[in-house]
Amino acid sequence: MSTNRLQRTHRSTKIPNVKLRPVPVERSVSERAAADAEDDAHFQRIRNHGVTAGAHAPADFAASRPLRGTVLSFTGILDDKRELIDIAEALGAAVHRNLTSDVTHLIARQPGSEKYRCAVQCGMHVVRPEWLHAVREAWLAGDDVVDTARLADEHRLGALEGLCLAMSGIDDATRMRLTARIVEHGGSVAPRLTLDGSLTHLVCGPDDGRVRKSYTRVVEHQALARHYTPDALPPAVRAAAAIRLVHAAWVDDCCDAHVLLSEDAYDARAPLAPRPVRTARVFPALERTASAPTPVAPSTPAAPAPAPAKDVARLVARVHSDTHAPTPPPAAAAPSKGLLGLSRAARFAHDAPRLFRATSFHVAMHDDARTRRVAGVVRAHGGTLVDAAHATYLIRPLCAPPEPIPTHGTRVTHHWIELCLFYDRLVDPTAHLACVPATAPMPVRGAKGVRVSFTGVDRQGPEYHHAVAAIEAAGAHVEDAFSRAHTTHLVCVGDERTNLKAQKAREWGVPVVGPGARSQRWT
Repeated sequence: MSTNRLQRTHRSTKIPNVKLRPVPVERSVSERAAADAEDDAHFQRIRNHGVTAGAHAPADFAASRPLRGTVLSFTGILDDKRELIDIAEALGAAVHRNLTSDVTHLIARQPGSEKYRCAVQCGMHVVRPEWLHAVREAWLAGDDVVDTARLADEHRLGALEGLCLAMSGIDDATRMRLTARIVEHGGSVAPRLTLDGSLTHLVCGPDDGRVRKSYTRVVEHQALARHYTPDALPPAVRAAAAIRLVHAAWVDDCCDAHVLLSEDAYDARAPLAPRPVRTARVFPALERTASAPTPVAPSTPAAPAPAPAKDVARLVARVHSDTHAPTPPPAAAAPSKGLLGLSRAARFAHDAPRLFRATSFHVAMHDDARTRRVAGVVRAHGGTLVDAAHATYLIRPLCAPPEPIPTHGTRVTHHWIELCLFYDRLVDPTAHLACVPATAPMPVRGAKGVRVSFTGVDRQGPEYHHAVAAIEAAGAHVEDAFSRAHTTHLVCVGDERTNLKAQKAREWGVPVVGPGARSQRWT
């Protein structure tokens, strides 16, 4: 018989110092259920006695996140937007791409965008991105209740955040006072006028005979810019054209209101409005800031999920449907402070300030229904309807049939009416190609293969939508995304030298044009 262990019939090898034990008998289902029931009874007794520390009660697992019930939106943030969204969602907040009536906080690094203006109008919190980091740090530090409202006040976006201002014609005492206020609210002050593109505003003193060299220089360069196409502007002229000339009162009123007020009402080339008029601008902004929406407190019961975004068109439709119900007329209808009050339809519907007072119009939209609609808007805002021979403005369709150019009066489109209502002032019709009817037959021959993309333009503003309407009326197509394969022209609004899409377009051989090039081809 062989003694070789490898030749044994069972072919097994014994491992030294190892004992083979049988598989443990599996407990029956009834035994497991009894053990679970015992554990449940144990924890139930602990909860009934009010002892939850270390007992893994539901409250230990469902600790409230500090931004639960908060709805955020972003504007002007590109580089770290994805990271900020992840932080916000981890803290329990919901993030909306569009600015809806559900939004409680707007995250921004610089004021001035259309989202910013709408958020200010609706009384929303406008904070810097550092607010999210501060809330997260406080939460991770173990704070039972994170005071998000206090942190929002500490990280509130300054009224002049990111702006660079210079001064002209202002005495030393006023200059020191304004400098302190500008720095306090997030801005910076340049010691002198430099036309390198860094300045955003020139604060001008009163026209009382004092020398204002910087003001005169900027005005001269801005007048010179009218003789160039946007693509051919010299660097110094381009920088001067982008500077806003404002009265010194604009700085004080912005700081008092804690928001960036529109520069149009403080244009240094026009007389400054009286103090009562300016006070009427500041106090509503203060009231909206004080009554900003507050998110659900972390200590409250679980908040319901945010409602779906309320589209402005749906809100308008709902308002129109509600008007059929018999309701008593209000004593005094207050202007809406919500997003509905900023929509195009709402501006046409409610009693707005009489913007077109003492201005005559002739409306001929070549469609009876549209003519009646536009005429009603003009009358609602104080305009007077007269015949074409005596009208100051002749309102025509964008693609109006060819007609002789009138010897008097200015031909405009209904898009011009919308821009005037949006900015609450009479805008220059030549500032946008959709404000003036086309003089050439539409669509333009050969425009069918043109595919245009935009960069540097606020797609929430009316100018973008009017530009899209004009380009499509000419027969071209507007691409949502800029791509080498589909885009034939790139319209760049702003400085082409610093725009990444413009640089990539030159690399690909795609023509880059400014807004002025469109108006030249329009006529």
